[in-house]
Amino acid sequence: MSHTIYFFISELTVAEVCNGEVSTNAKSGNDIDYYNSLKKMYTNCTYVYNNVVIHGLGNLDAEQYPLDFLKDIKEVSGFVHVRGPLPRGLKKLPFESLLIIRGDQLSKYSDDSDAQYSLFVYNSNEITNLGFTSLRGE
Repeated sequence: MSHTIYFFISELTVAEVCNGEVSTNAKSGNDIDYYNSLKKMYTNCTYVYNNVVIHGLGNLDAEQYPLDFLKDIKEVSGFVHVRGPLPRGLKKLPFESLLIIRGDQLSKYSDDSDAQYSLFVYNSNEITNLGFTSLRGE
């Protein structure tokens, strides 16, 4: 069940909150079903409670299945985990608005690894631009 909650991030900005993924293994169904569930989850979302997880879309074409629904995300409470394969022809991740990844939860490379990350991009061979132009460090 999904709820839309509006709250103020600052005095001038209203955010649409969406529940992100809890696990990095969140994919269910085929690539098209998974793409549609991601699109429904993140469209018009500015604040992601939990995590942004994108992976396993290699059977799709980027022109027909763009990831532009990620463009409005400004803040993520947990981590951002992008793992290939991604849609064929995708050159840029559309995270231009992302300002902060809080890292309240962290991603691991594998269950055997102790290293944990708030931003993880892996096996995304065609990507030439990560698109994190607004991301800032603190």
